[in-house]
Amino acid sequence: MKTFHLSLGIGLIAILSMISLFIGAGDITPASLFTDPDMRDIFFISRVPRS
Repeated sequence: MKTFHLSLGIGLIAILSMISLFIGAGDITPASLFTDPDMRDIFFISRVPRS
């Protein structure tokens, strides 16, 4: 049971971290990372370092 809670906690933190990457002043979507070089730059410069 302890392992289940640990796995659940780690999974929850991973999901919240992924959501956190797309919250911010600019409207960045996962699709825009592949289609728009400017959005990709904003993502890697401003969003990734905070995670």
